[in-house]
Amino acid sequence: MTKHQKIHSRWVNGFLFIFLVLSISSCQKKDLVWEGSSAAISGSLTGFSTSSNLSLSSVSALACIAPQANLYKVSAAGDRVEPALSTQSLSADGRYSFSIKNLPDLTLVNRTPTDALVVVIQGCASGVYIRPVTGFKDQDVSMGSSMLGYVLNTVQKSKLVDAIKNSPVELTELINSISNAASLSDAYAILSTPAVSSKFNTLFGVTPVVLDTASPEVVSLSLPSSALELAALPLSVSVSHWSSSYAPVYSWKLDGVDIGQSASITYTPNANSQGTKTISLYIGENNGSGAVDLAKPYKIFNQSLIVSNNIQPTAPNFSVTVPTITGT
Repeated sequence: MTKHQKIHSRWVNGFLFIFLVLSISSCQKKDLVWEGSSAAISGSLTGFSTSSNLSLSSVSALACIAPQANLYKVSAAGDRVEPALSTQSLSADGRYSFSIKNLPDLTLVNRTPTDALVVVIQGCASGVYIRPVTGFKDQDVSMGSSMLGYVLNTVQKSKLVDAIKNSPVELTELINSISNAASLSDAYAILSTPAVSSKFNTLFGVTPVVLDTASPEVVSLSLPSSALELAALPLSVSVSHWSSSYAPVYSWKLDGVDIGQSASITYTPNANSQGTKTISLYIGENNGSGAVDLAKPYKIFNQSLIVSNNIQPTAPNFSVTVPTITGT
């Protein structure tokens, strides 16, 4: 081998060695948060306890009468996949634990989920709380984790999916940096500080200002699937948003025709409206004219409604009058 070939060989080998070290380091860093053999995702709702009824916390037992933890898969586009993979009530001290070994719709490779996952806590009148899942243990749902969960309600929602799957360590660090926030607005304030905002920008490619127009979370929703003719049908929704200045507006439609713009409305099918209809609900920000701004993030729910033919047709009343004939 010539001197030139030896130098070239050493250079190539050195490059391959560095590449291998960096690759292993990257894999170890990513796999670190998924270490363990329990194959259970566990954590707690920060601030909740059945013994803290007198707490001023928005997740006290007074605010959360029947809290439930829901494990959701998130699509590549950043949408929660319904229904939830698993649902359970929180324990008395606010803890949850999901065994993921035998979930039929979840794929594991080397004991690690291949899909992005989020834990969603519902059952609190104060709002909905979220944790992007970055590992098996210590997946605590806090105001900070919930603030980052709102990224799924923005145009950058697919970026959160990328962060969950490809940068769990960095995402965990960002969550931890705002985990002590006492409220969602406090979490936003911390996110807006230069050092933390820089981390946010690195993961999502934008500043936290993108959260200003995030669509709201749905606390409760009543969308019945059946109705009777001439019987009033109540429809209602309750939402929450991290920002007190966000003013949600609503648009209820029946087969594309507006039937209401309030959070709670009543729809009464007429006596000849039997059949299958579609009720749609749009929730978003006011466009300045009282309508949902479809240029900003919004939510839409569709529900098939079967209206029974319970009002039978009745024959019309008529009478025959014998005509009077005059003339010859």
